[in-house]
Amino acid sequence: MVTHPDFIQIPCQLLIDEALQPSDRVLYGYIYWFEHLKNEKCTASNPTLAELMKVDAGSVQNSLNRLEERGYIERIYKDESRRVRLEIRSLVAFKHVSSKNGTKHKVSSNDGTVSSNNDTHVSSNDDQNKSIVKEEKLIRSTVGGNSEINECISYLKSKNHGMMDGTQAENRRYCWLLLGGFGYEKDKSGAANIVKALIEAAAADSFHGKNATTFKYLYYNKAKIINSSKVTKQKVITI
Repeated sequence: MVTHPDFIQIPCQLLIDEALQPSDRVLYGYIYWFEHLKNEKCTASNPTLAELMKVDAGSVQNSLNRLEERGYIERIYKDESRRVRLEIRSLVAFKHVSSKNGTKHKVSSNDGTVSSNNDTHVSSNDDQNKSIVKEEKLIRSTVGGNSEINECISYLKSKNHGMMDGTQAENRRYCWLLLGGFGYEKDKSGAANIVKALIEAAAADSFHGKNATTFKYLYYNKAKIINSSKVTKQKVITI
């Protein structure tokens, strides 16, 4: 018998994503609980997650697929066959807000009240939630959205005869993850240039050039692409 948590946390991004099923959001809450509140990582099997959610293992697998396709989780496997799963990582970050006394508090996109170490309760204001939703819309929007994502997507299409596999939402999500891993917060244009260099390296490779038609592929194979390319370390860095 598995132990149920007292509560789970579900980010606002998932709540407003109409492509998800209700069970997908609940599953994300359990994954986050395992990773951040119970253990240091989520190594729970599908049957364990199914028991927690009162569903069958097949439903869990479908939810995991949708969550990963939307860029909310990352499944880590032992090898390329993806038969032995090592862990599931939640990818939606929590924001920090400060109370009047300067104490920082963790606030999720959907959590109205949190407590600090001294149990002082503060309410997250609408601006915090709006900024998170705005960021999500910038990631997903193809018109007036994040300019670096738009730039990288155009570059990938240029290397694939104007085509790109997968959905726009999925590609934008994984492009965002790539940018973040390459130091987007410190240097936006620099991160975009590294992603474009990664695309260039993949396109020039005899193997990866045939498969690098989505940002999801680039994200999961970035280390292999870098290692097999002739791109200098000054141009492309590993995460």
